[in-house]
This record gives sequence, C-alpha cells and structure tokens, in this order.
Amino acid sequence: MKRTKLTRMILLLVLVATALGAGYAYKEYNRKRPSAANMNADFSEDIGTFTKAFTTNLEAANKKYLNKIISIKSVVHGIEKDELGLYTIIFRDSISNTSIRCLMDSAFNQQAATIQPTMQVQLKGTCTGYQPDDMGLGADIILQRTVIH
Repeated sequence: MKRTKLTRMILLLVLVATALGAGYAYKEYNRKRPSAANMNADFSEDIGTFTKAFTTNLEAANKKYLNKIISIKSVVHGIEKDELGLYTIIFRDSISNTSIRCLMDSAFNQQAATIQPTMQVQLKGTCTGYQPDDMGLGADIILQRTVIH
C-alpha cells in the first residue's frame, strides 16, 4: 500500500515538473525580441567619434558601447543583401578606414531596400562588437537588429 502511494506521488511530481518545463519552453520559444525601434538610444554618436573610440582604445570602447543601443547618422557607403534577402547598410569612416556594418532588423527590410549609396540616413541598433582586420586594411564595428531612425 505504501509503495503504491509513493509511486503515485513520484509520478505526480514528475508530471507536474514536466508540465512546468513544457510551459516555460513554450513561453521562451514564442518570446518576442525587443526591437531597437521601441528603445531610446544609449548613445547618439557621429561616425568619427564612434570609430575613433574603437581604434584608439578597444577595451574602453567595448566597456562603453557593447550591447548598448547606438544611433548613427551618416552617408551610406554601401549596401549588401545576403542569401536570405536581409540587408546590411555600411557606413565608412575614411580617416580610420573603419566601417560600421548595420545588420538590418527584418521588420525594416522593405525600408532598407529603398536606401541607396550616398544617401544620408540615421540608423539605430545594438553594438555587438568590433572586428579588426589582421592585414591592416580596415576594421568593422557591428550593429545588429538595426532600424531606420
């Protein structure tokens, strides 16, 4: 009798734990990513100041800008479209030979398609890092989930 009761209790606990785990997994799977469009920029920088911070003191720049929302206004140097049809807008600082690669949020894909080189645009996105070029040809600062501001 006691063994049957203990078995039922353990089975009930396992079922409750499984249901709670499944509920949490469902909630996380369907969670919406926050869009930079709805967030205030932590920093609004001109391209020269922003790139100089990374090229002169990478550690301090990472501490200041990494995972922060950055607003940049500059002239578009180039546009790339990947195999999924998503756009990357490129700003270039000719003084430091550094590019800011703005990977566009998919919700702004249609608007990004209208942007042309030499247009001046203001974009806002999350700074996710700096990629130096080992050959000294330039470097890239990456902004992800970028929106047109």
